[in-house]
Amino acid sequence: KAQATEEWREFSVLGKLHNLCIYSRSSTSIYNDFKAEIGRALPRDNDTRWNSWFRLIDVAIENRAKFMDWIQENHAKIEKDALDHNDWNELGDIHAFLQVFHQISVRQGRE
Repeated sequence: KAQATEEWREFSVLGKLHNLCIYSRSSTSIYNDFKAEIGRALPRDNDTRWNSWFRLIDVAIENRAKFMDWIQENHAKIEKDALDHNDWNELGDIHAFLQVFHQISVRQGRE
């Protein structure tokens, strides 16, 4: 488990976000605390559905302030994956890039 966390961290901000998502689901109490703080769970990224990354980033950005509070409250346990200002900027760039593909796939699904 620790090795997988380290390996994901090599993917920069996406790895950090993935690790935070996994940590937020690592126990019932952590999951419930996260949902109470944020108002919902983070959607899991998925190897076969690239839109899952868009949804994960979208929820993180939409709830940034609450998510940052949760990260701060849990900093001792997740400090290597804590998102800083540059990480949030990078997530914003990735989100903008993926949003185009997300919109196209949603549109294509309706036709």
